Order: sequence, then structure tokens, then C-alpha cells
Amino acid sequence: KTLRYLYKTVIILVSITAPLISFMCLSILSEQEIIESKEFLLASLGYKIGGSFLKHIVVFDATLTLFAAVNTAFVGFIGLAATMAKQGNLPQKLLTRWDNKYPWIEGYPYIALSFMCLALFMISIVPGRVDTLAKVYEMAFLCVMCSFCVGVILMRNKKQGKRVPKPFLSKIFTLFNKKIPIIPAISFVVLTIAFLTLVLFANTESRIMGVEMFLGIVLIMAFYRWGVLESRLENKSDFGLGLGIYSNHPKIEEVSKDLPKYVTCVGATRPRHLITKSINYVVKQNNSKPFEMILFHVDERGEGFVYSALQRVILQQIVPVYKKKDILITLKTLPDELIEGLQTLKRKNKINKIIIGRSSTLEGSENLAREIYKELQIEVVRI
Repeated sequence: KTLRYLYKTVIILVSITAPLISFMCLSILSEQEIIESKEFLLASLGYKIGGSFLKHIVVFDATLTLFAAVNTAFVGFIGLAATMAKQGNLPQKLLTRWDNKYPWIEGYPYIALSFMCLALFMISIVPGRVDTLAKVYEMAFLCVMCSFCVGVILMRNKKQGKRVPKPFLSKIFTLFNKKIPIIPAISFVVLTIAFLTLVLFANTESRIMGVEMFLGIVLIMAFYRWGVLESRLENKSDFGLGLGIYSNHPKIEEVSKDLPKYVTCVGATRPRHLITKSINYVVKQNNSKPFEMILFHVDERGEGFVYSALQRVILQQIVPVYKKKDILITLKTLPDELIEGLQTLKRKNKINKIIIGRSSTLEGSENLAREIYKELQIEVVRI
């Protein structure tokens, strides 16, 4: 409790003293003094107010503050990188700690010294130009904060497994059928304006370095995430079985390549009803010719219980009904968004049609069908 009060006190003091010192520099120092001492503005302010003695105190205090700020940024990056690695956006190898091999380096994960090397490399690119590095750091920090606000907004629209108490939820407004929390939205707008202002007025070198680093990191993370998704699809052992003439076929995988493929997006709600209607639809459309039915499930939380439930539905309720039909049934799951998963599935299979169920509202299912068709250019059927 004492530490919490101390933490709040420090935040309040910094919130007051930081802008106050800035106003003091502008009001006490003349324009010429500000221009001449822009590299050591606080030292000039201390010297003008209290002479050499106060100047040394201000410089010593600023050194400690800067050291603490750099250390906080370093620790913050390590925590951020570790969280991203746990969520699968960075390699899991980054979570390994050096003390597994070198016990005298206590507590540091692999990313720590790697980040230090990157920071030293950036310093070597622009030696002595602290203002350039400061601008890059400011742009990176604002990008992180903007991303945080966007993340909060996305989380507000994501269905949660547990209900969050209302006192912990900020007030919202609705925009394009999306719930937008007011405080994160305002913060995003303010931070975005600050970021664009910084980019606009920064020198060319800082602007290029900051934008290139941001875009480079986003591209690396996106390609890594996509690679993880595809490797999961390739390496995951899918549940599949053959019916009719394929019930005891020795080379199911070879047969599957030549069959027309239909994808049915299934979930935990009434799966048997949707699967039955999908198979009946395809049998009628395909004139009872052989085909492969891919039952596709998106497991966003990675819990896996829906996948097990679908297996039981297929074995206990679907197979007995269609055991004489010449059908291959494959159950695939991906731990990602529906559209991204279908795009990855399309790259591995030539899909004839995608079948979805009718949601609680007709408008909702129509919007989903349009979105899938827009992204994949594959006919979508609602049944």
C-alpha cells in the first residue's frame, strides 16, 4: 500500500514539474540563450538561477533521471518482447534465459543483450547526434502507444470468455456497429496527431530512420506470424476419414488431390445440423459424385475442446448416416481469425465453395458472406 501511494506521488510530481521546468526555460532564458544552449538547456537554467553550484546539482539530477529513463525503457522493451513471444508474434526462443547456460547472468532473456546490440548499432550509425536518436525514440514510443490504444479498442469488440465487471469498462460510443471506448479513442487521436506533427517537423534523417524502422519491424512481425500460421497448418495432424468406396482406401491423400473440395465453417453451436445440411447440399449439387468435405473450425483461444467435440459428432452422428456415400471428411482447425485461416486454407487447397450457417440475424450472415467473398473470391453459400 505504501509503495502504491509512493508511485502515485511520483507520477503527480513528474506531471507537475516536467511542464513547469519547460515553462521556466522559456520564461527565464532569453531567445538567444535558448538557441546557444539548446544542447544543455537545464544546465543553463540552473546556472542563471543559482550560479555554478545549482548548475552542478541540476546536471547531477538530470543524469540520474536520464539513467532511470533509459533503464525503464530497456526493461519495458524486454517485457514487451517477452509478451509478444508468449503470444506467438515473436519466436519462442526469445523467452529462453541466459542463466540456463551462464548462471552469473541472472534473469535476462535472450532478447535483452540482442536489444542492447541493436541500440549500440543505432548509436554507431549517427555518432554524436543525440537529437536524431531522440526523435527516432519519440516516434517509436508514440507508435507503441497508438498501437496500445488500437489494441484496447479491438479487445472491447472481442467476445470475452468471462464477463468483465462494468466498473472496469470505459464508456463507449458506436461507430459502424463497433464499440469504441471513449478514452482510448481520444488518446489515439491525440497521440496520432503528436506522431504526425513529430514526423512532419523532424529532420530528414530522423524521419527516414524512424519510418523505415517502424515499417521494417511491422513487415518482419507480419511475415513471421504468417509463417507460424502456415507451419501450424502443415504440421498439425488433421482428423480425416473416408466413407463409401474410400472407407478402406490405402491412399486417401492421393485421392483427395483430385476431388472437388467444399469447406464448411463449423463451430460449437449445433454442428451436426450444419454439417448434415452442408453434406446434403453438396450431394445434391454434385449429383452424388465423390467429393471432399472440409470441416473448418477457427480456435481463436487455442482451447481445443471444440475440436474434440466435433470429432465425436462426426464419428457418432455423421458417419452412420453417410457411410454409404463416397465422401472424404476432413476436420481442420487453425488458432487464428476466420478470414486469415480461410486464406491459408485456400493456398493449400483448390476450394470449390465455402459454406456457412445462418447466424442469429440475416444481416450478420450476409455481411460475413460478402466479406469472405471479397477477401477470397470464392463463392459462399449460406444454408
